[in-house]
Amino acid sequence: MMAGVSRSGKTPLSMYLGVPGWKVANVPVIVDLPLPAELLRIDRGRVFGLDID
Repeated sequence: MMAGVSRSGKTPLSMYLGVPGWKVANVPVIVDLPLPAELLRIDRGRVFGLDID
């Protein structure tokens, strides 16, 4: 699962990883909105955070 702000490259990376068969979820991080509960239940080793810094 990838989480990140807008324009951090989540969609292209999700598509690239999906071609060989990886199951990927693209989760936006939005200011003042809580993260989805599913994101907090997943093993932390399977979550990637992207930023634009």
